Amino acid sequence: MLDQRQLSLFVALAEEAHFAKAAERMHISQSALSRSISAMEASLRVRLFERTSRRVTLSEAGRTYLSFATRILFEFDAARVAAQRAQAGFSGIVTIGYMDLAIVSFLPGLVAEFRRANPEIEVQLRYGWSERQKEDLSAERIDVGFIVGSYPARETASVVVAEQRLVAILPARHPLASRAEISIQELANEPFIQGTKTEWRSLNDAVTALCSSHGFIPTVIQEAPTRDSIFGLVSAGLGVTVYSDVAYSVPRPEVAAVRITEADHPLQISAIWQRWRLSEAAKKFVSTLQR
Repeated sequence: MLDQRQLSLFVALAEEAHFAKAAERMHISQSALSRSISAMEASLRVRLFERTSRRVTLSEAGRTYLSFATRILFEFDAARVAAQRAQAGFSGIVTIGYMDLAIVSFLPGLVAEFRRANPEIEVQLRYGWSERQKEDLSAERIDVGFIVGSYPARETASVVVAEQRLVAILPARHPLASRAEISIQELANEPFIQGTKTEWRSLNDAVTALCSSHGFIPTVIQEAPTRDSIFGLVSAGLGVTVYSDVAYSVPRPEVAAVRITEADHPLQISAIWQRWRLSEAAKKFVSTLQR
């Protein structure tokens, strides 16, 4: 039977690749470390390390075992922290999934309100685009998610918590940047910067639908993974983009946000959670957002 100490010794040797350095790090003698590793190999019936007179390297079996060992040690530590938090009076954890349009608008205030009312509950935030959050919710990796659109699954509750309108994001020196509003058709010949297809699918679909309903498909010349990278490419003059009107709350002097006259249908941001699998901590969070 292997214990936490033996796993820690194994990981230390794998990371240091040197018996003396690993023994010093773990505050034991080199001979004691060697005996522990040999005992592990005998117990597992595999050779974890290839040894030479000068160095130690992981075998193929050792590399495989290392990924499991580090994960197990993480869980040991997580269990310790959870027990200590319980003793200190913290009554639970709620894990919140979020995407870009939530974290730059209403979510920080909602989390702050919840934390003030429930200081004994830990809030963990987990980034994920809308489709990823649906997967995370089903797999119980998150308790509550915030997505673009709704999620009409029988076992899932969904409530609209915000509506956001689309605006054009232009380089500050663009001829249209000083206007109060523009028509979407005025961007028909512009090169577009968009978020990557996986992470920004919901917003990209909304932008494409808006453009196509007015006679064109946006010419996307560059994709980028984050809001800052998208806005950075726009500010450099590489193209334009269409984003939520929460851009007004995160101003950047090198870009301009301009209202689009035809953007009549707002993006709906919904909270989603499992109807019958909510922890007590998550129920309190849902109660806060419903208020």
